[in-house]
Amino acid sequence: MLADNHRDRSIHLAAISSLLSKGGTFLLQIVALPVAIRVLGPERFGIYAAVSATFVLLNFADFGIGPSVVRGVAEARASERFHAARRLFSLALAIVAGMVFFGAAGLLTVVHTIPVGVWLGASFEPYSTEIRHAADCGVLLIGVQMVAAVVGRAQAGCQEMHVANLCGAAGNALGAGAVMFCAATGNVTVVTLVLAVIGSAMLGSILNAIIFLARHPELSPSWFGLRGGGLRLLAMDSGGFGIAAVLVPFVQREGAKFIVARWAGPAEVGRLALVQQVAMYVAGLLIIYTGPLMPAVADAAGRHDTAWLERAYRRARLLWLAVAGASVGVAVTMGPAMLMAWVGPRFLFSRLELGCFFGSFALVLWAYINYVFLGAFGEVWQAARVLLVEMAGALLLGTLLLLHFGFAGFFAGVGLLAISMSAWLLPRAVRLHIAALS
Repeated sequence: MLADNHRDRSIHLAAISSLLSKGGTFLLQIVALPVAIRVLGPERFGIYAAVSATFVLLNFADFGIGPSVVRGVAEARASERFHAARRLFSLALAIVAGMVFFGAAGLLTVVHTIPVGVWLGASFEPYSTEIRHAADCGVLLIGVQMVAAVVGRAQAGCQEMHVANLCGAAGNALGAGAVMFCAATGNVTVVTLVLAVIGSAMLGSILNAIIFLARHPELSPSWFGLRGGGLRLLAMDSGGFGIAAVLVPFVQREGAKFIVARWAGPAEVGRLALVQQVAMYVAGLLIIYTGPLMPAVADAAGRHDTAWLERAYRRARLLWLAVAGASVGVAVTMGPAMLMAWVGPRFLFSRLELGCFFGSFALVLWAYINYVFLGAFGEVWQAARVLLVEMAGALLLGTLLLLHFGFAGFFAGVGLLAISMSAWLLPRAVRLHIAALS
């Protein structure tokens, strides 16, 4: 009963603090950045955006290790194997630090040896010095933040995501203040914008790491903790999480853009990018709840608390039905008018197009919820195999239907593949695993 209350409380605290964190993001992206853009001008802000896209590649250094740490730490603590949790955390920290080091070295080698005009385009060549300085700062800051993020993953495994969310909110608020200060003093450059936006996020991550390690000295990383193996298990687990949570979503999103651009032209891919952005806002509502769900499910599975698992799965299903029903309903009834009012008459959508897009996206969210449960159970490869095959088939079928039925046909094909595979295979696997625990 105490464990039940702790799990429910951790999810509620994480959801509330996530909303506060989004408030900090709102201050940064909606209030402060537009001020900086007006001072910088479109050309230099374009440089900032291009450079950011370059060093954000470091984010792939995680590639599934983070969720593995969340699940592993939660499972080890549930069975009071604290030495195993420390070993896993130490190993993950060492691996990510090494991957970040070599990734950063590779990126900076490209930045400083290959002419800017080659990898960004001839129009960026006059700004080579500024771009290289911004890249140096950005790679360093992102690298430190990536290593500190591993601590945040262990913290999630301890069901304390609310602390990380509050530190993230503080970092975003600091970033908004720094950007506004630079704008007020007329000191906005590409480099200062990188320092303000990414540096503040890094400081939030470091603050969170200090708080966590002070509260959990039993998990303090140790080189002695690297003894005893665990690398093969972590690699296998991370591979499954990397495919299901990183590779498949990336290829689905960017592959759809490429296919639509190749067969339907720039106007259609612009429309797709717009609705994908709206869909990410919708997904954010679901992630507020599902973000802290994985460690809670792993904890319950470790204790064989099937009653709580069944309640949690039922709540997640009801939440998905509410979010999916609302998004599809609004898209079909008011979507065309709302989008036209938001971005203007050049982006016109039919109700059928929006219905097919958000219908297929609702099925993606359903697959994501089931992936969270299977990942927490240690069965992430079940989800990864289904999602990988479905992704390839969906892009192929979507392309064929795109040629005959346009935008709506593409996402009708994606939805049909999801109905035939992940929409029932993954829930079946979740129910079977819960039954096996009882």
